Amino acid sequence: MGDINKFRIKYIVADFLSVNVGWLLFNFIRYLRLPHDYSISLLEWLTTKPVLFGQLFVPVCMVLLYALSGSYNRDNSVFKSRLDELINTAVVSFIGMLGVYFTALINDNVAERMTNYALILVLFLCFFIPTESIRLYLTTGMARAVREGRYRVKALIIGASQDNSIHASRLINSQAQTGLDIIGFVDLDNENAQTTHQGLPIYRDKNLQRLCDDKKIEALIIMPSGAGLPRTAEIIYELYGLKRALYLTPSLYNVLVTK
Repeated sequence: MGDINKFRIKYIVADFLSVNVGWLLFNFIRYLRLPHDYSISLLEWLTTKPVLFGQLFVPVCMVLLYALSGSYNRDNSVFKSRLDELINTAVVSFIGMLGVYFTALINDNVAERMTNYALILVLFLCFFIPTESIRLYLTTGMARAVREGRYRVKALIIGASQDNSIHASRLINSQAQTGLDIIGFVDLDNENAQTTHQGLPIYRDKNLQRLCDDKKIEALIIMPSGAGLPRTAEIIYELYGLKRALYLTPSLYNVLVTK
């Protein structure tokens, strides 16, 4: 199992546990705020069937929401923007809060509407704060490991055209900052007759699955094909089946999004 997949699993487990903690904290606050017969203890309240069911069901649903939002995608697992992560956590926490409220909490016996609104805010914070705290810890630790050279992801650049030399040179020169370990180029369209490019070997093996397995490649960086955008799109489609993280150059990403 590659490092990217290990980090994805760690991320999923961390999200599940943090939502579990948040949901438990929310139920503790809910116990104190809701009018009911206090002859039932907090422990008895937390071990009732509805609360126990929610303790498992809610974290699973939240992890599924995070999966749908793209948090666990191969190409979004390691090199995360902390700002994007903050926004993603806030949005999914808000959606999860609405879902829980309208399916499980709307019929709670709350005398004052403001108390209901307060519970909604508390639920959002219980979802958001523990999850974002753990995520920030993980992403900060990964960024530190990359800066210190303790973490590297083996990568290939797809496309060896001379037209992409500037982009390729920037990528190779910034490996220490990105955490990528670029070991060579793959020339799928015979765009370069040389055996090396930018000081790295050029591979012409059409069986990319075998090549990636042999070289233990975890990431593929896609350059624009000299044959045009349709050919580049074909290459992306072919590479997606390799189950490796895929990265696009900024110019290529902007063109594809525009199209």
